[in-house]
Amino acid sequence: MKDIYEGRAEWSKLFEEVNFFTRYKHFISLTCAAKNEEDHLIFCGFVESKIRHLIGALERNQGISLAHINPRQYKPLPSAVPQFGSGYENPVCTLWFIGLEFDRAMAKAFDLTVEISQFHHIIVTTGIKMKQYNEYMKLAHEVLSNKLDKRSTYNFADINVLN
Repeated sequence: MKDIYEGRAEWSKLFEEVNFFTRYKHFISLTCAAKNEEDHLIFCGFVESKIRHLIGALERNQGISLAHINPRQYKPLPSAVPQFGSGYENPVCTLWFIGLEFDRAMAKAFDLTVEISQFHHIIVTTGIKMKQYNEYMKLAHEVLSNKLDKRSTYNFADINVLN
């Protein structure tokens, strides 16, 4: 924006797409899974409608200065599908990413357990009441870094293959 204001860049630069995965150093991946397409459509629509609750909870965490959901949905690579146990050999999955910026003073020791546990609780309890959840629907999360981490399921250099 500063470059545009000072005449060093054109206004069209303001509308260029920014690569979400280079903008943030840390992420939460949310994987929504169901045994069949019909349950997947119901459950993942429900989860997507509740993600704002997770974003709000994350931003209330003193260690987080920004939580930003990537509005794009992804299909995980077969090797990246979480293991949900027997009966889930080929689940239908949708994946979302939440970019995180940490408060520098608190970045060394952050704990997202409470926020993520509360989100899971909201999904299950509200989903049961609204008949949009059953035992064959699963939600998983992973906290990730865009640094190439051998323990991570995702290689952020190749993230565009998750379409």
